[in-house]
Amino acid sequence: MINEVFEGLKSKSLVDWGVVLLGISGELPSTEKERLAGQYVSEYASEELARVNPEDELFDVLTLLVLDGDPWLPETKMYVESACRAFTADLELSLHKWRAGIIASLVGDIDPNPLYGTLQLTEIWANWGGGRKMRLRPCAMEREVFRWISTARWSNLSVSKATLKNG
Repeated sequence: MINEVFEGLKSKSLVDWGVVLLGISGELPSTEKERLAGQYVSEYASEELARVNPEDELFDVLTLLVLDGDPWLPETKMYVESACRAFTADLELSLHKWRAGIIASLVGDIDPNPLYGTLQLTEIWANWGGGRKMRLRPCAMEREVFRWISTARWSNLSVSKATLKNG
């Protein structure tokens, strides 16, 4: 799931080094300790390499990430952290991006039954809003996702007497 969400963020030009770092950390809620695939790390490093001066020491770091972006290697995390510092990535904003992307992908699979759908939404929000270090105020993108949830999915919900009788 994490790779699909990353592709969605990338298609909307929302990827930065903070997003990559959080993706390889394996600590995003609702992702079952998944990590971003190495190919995405290498591809993003390749794109960013074009923006860096060859004399800059960051050029070597990005070159190493292009060659091997394996998210399970501690060196990869160290190199991505260096890129975060060099490009001054805002990790809180990056976490907001991940949260909005993951919630948007999970919302597509919400049960149409109001009871079970509400339970699923509550579980998603508990994963993202109830954690120790995940207490963040919703950003504008997340407010759009939640506005979509409230208007598109649940406002048109109606239960007829026939549905209640048939269970």
